[in-house]
Amino acid sequence: MAGKSETKGQPMRILSIDMGIRNLAYCVLDVPTDSSLPKLVAWKRIAVSSAPVPNNNKSELAATVEKESFEPPALSAAAFKLLHKTLLPHNPTHILIERQRFRSMGSPKILEWTVRVNMLESMIYAILLTLREEGAWNGTVIPIAPGKVGPFWLEGEEATTASLEEVETGGSSPAAVMETKTRNAKLAKALNKGAKIDLVRNWLAIGDRVEVDSPDVETLVMAYLDKWDKKPGGVKGKRPAKDSVATIEKMGKLDDLADSLLQGMAFIQWEENKRIAREKGISSLLEAK
Repeated sequence: MAGKSETKGQPMRILSIDMGIRNLAYCVLDVPTDSSLPKLVAWKRIAVSSAPVPNNNKSELAATVEKESFEPPALSAAAFKLLHKTLLPHNPTHILIERQRFRSMGSPKILEWTVRVNMLESMIYAILLTLREEGAWNGTVIPIAPGKVGPFWLEGEEATTASLEEVETGGSSPAAVMETKTRNAKLAKALNKGAKIDLVRNWLAIGDRVEVDSPDVETLVMAYLDKWDKKPGGVKGKRPAKDSVATIEKMGKLDDLADSLLQGMAFIQWEENKRIAREKGISSLLEAK
C-alpha cells in the first residue's frame, strides 16, 4: 500500500480522534492533492474531564476530597470546550471519531466508565451537527469502527483469541474455559496494542509514510521514539533529549496516540483505494497486493 497520496480533488485536513475522557488522543493530517506524503501538523493526548470540584462537606475528610464531575451539564460543557477551544481551531474538513463499544471483551456488564465515554461521544456528534446546521462549521463527521483499523494495518499479523488457544480445553469445566478465553482475550489485546505502537514507531523513524510538519509534533515524535526504545523488547535508544523529557512524562500511554494516527492514515488509504477502484477498476487494487 502506498504511503503517498495521489488524490486529485480538494485537499483534506483530517482530524482523527481516539475517544476517551482522561485519555483522548487526536492528530491532524493535511492530505495534499499531489503525490506528496500526508503531513502530521498536530498530535496530542489530553484529558477532557472537567476540573475537580471541591466537596463542600464540612467534615475534615470530605474537605480534602475532590471529584471529577461526569454529570450531563458538566460533561456537555467539557465537550463544547474541547471542540470550540481545541479541535475546531484546526479547521478540519473531515473529523474521524473512533466508534465506542458498549461492552468490553464480551462482558455481559456495561461498565460505568464505558457509559461516560459513550455519553461524551454522543455529545460531540450533537454539537458538531448543531454547528454544521447553524453554518458555524462546514465539514464531514465519519465514525470509524476500531475493529477495522487494526487488521487493516497489521495484515494478518493481528493476534486473536482463537490463535492463542493452543491448550486443549476439552473436559474442562465451563468456568475454566471461560477463564482461559478471558485470559487469551487480554493477551491478544496486549499483543495487538504493542504491534500498533511498534508500527507507528517505524513510520516515524523511517519517515516514508507521513511527514512531520510542526515543531511541537517533532518534539512529541522524539518523545514517542525515546519512550518506545525504553520499553522491554524495544530497540535500545540514547538518553532522551532534554526537551523531550518533560513531554515523555506527560505522554502517558502510547497506544492512544498510535490509534489516532493509525485511524487517520487508514482513512487516507481507504479514500485512495476508492479513487483507484473508480478510475482503474478493482482489479488494479488486487494486483497491487
